[in-house]
Amino acid sequence: MQQTTTTLGSESIGKMLHRLAVPTILAQVINALSTLIDRIYIDHIPGSGALALSGIEVSFPIIMIMSIFITLGEK
Repeated sequence: MQQTTTTLGSESIGKMLHRLAVPTILAQVINALSTLIDRIYIDHIPGSGALALSGIEVSFPIIMIMSIFITLGEK
């Protein structure tokens, strides 16, 4: 039989926080920076840039909420 161990009861809080929270925070920051860079390029589209930018503004919170739930489901 394979024995499994849990780190919640044996490892220090600092190590677990570093191992679990830092990658999650880093992924959220990279996602936000990517969206910010997309906004810069989309704003420069002649004619329909403002309309496309408003679509991104509406969808950004929805995408962030979805990525948070996806990240919660991975652990």
